[in-house]
Amino acid sequence: MKKIRFLLLLSIALTTCLTGCAPNKNTAEVLRKSDTAVVNTIEDDSMQLVSDKDVLTVGVSTGVAPMCFRNTDGSLAGFEIDLANAVAEKLGVKAEFVLSGRDVLLDKLSVGSIDVAWSGIAVAPENESKVLLSKPYINNNTIAVTPLQSELKDIDELDDRRIGVFAPADNANVYYNKKSTIVKFTDYPKMFQALWDGKLDAVICDEASYDYYTHISGQKYNILSGYVKETAYAAATYQGKTALMLEIDSALSYLKEKGQLEALSLKWFGRNIYK
Repeated sequence: MKKIRFLLLLSIALTTCLTGCAPNKNTAEVLRKSDTAVVNTIEDDSMQLVSDKDVLTVGVSTGVAPMCFRNTDGSLAGFEIDLANAVAEKLGVKAEFVLSGRDVLLDKLSVGSIDVAWSGIAVAPENESKVLLSKPYINNNTIAVTPLQSELKDIDELDDRRIGVFAPADNANVYYNKKSTIVKFTDYPKMFQALWDGKLDAVICDEASYDYYTHISGQKYNILSGYVKETAYAAATYQGKTALMLEIDSALSYLKEKGQLEALSLKWFGRNIYK
């Protein structure tokens, strides 16, 4: 009888500990995803370290609107800035941004000077072999755009055309037919204006830039069938920081479920890219 009573009390004590003592800071589950990762896979305190310092250090590389850029007053702005701030808030910490050159951004993860890199990092084998990537937060494919009155319908019809490209882009001049005349621009508004004025037959650009500039200008164009290149962007952490990445993924899912990703999409692109 005493043995049965002891086992009953032990069972109650264990149940109380598991349901009452488990942390639930960031998710609706009893255990956070990162806590489960620590228990079930490896000893990983990456999320705990972020919580302890109350800051998520985010490495970014500035470029042009709408992803990550500087306002005229020098402050950082853009879709990725807003998204990183929203994720950090869901994690219960504050985002602190560290500027870096794009070519060394991922290297900063390995030395620990940033917790996460969040600046147009493509989901690609060369990156997946170096870092841990989140679930994609945007598909930012490279597209071909023509005036509405153009007879062109498909990207395969771009032979012997006058094509505008954004020169600082990583893919500038790589994917275009060599028979075409390539006109390089360092300013998106000027490039789209040249297309609007009939000085170009087509423009090659990423979807995010197209959505942003047509959103703020009100100009409408025709998007040719097919992609010049398909690209998805993700946040990146050092490969050992599984717990932190699980929390970032959980936060991204939460933001999508609650409509916050849609709100950011409408703000920066003028349409809901998450439909």
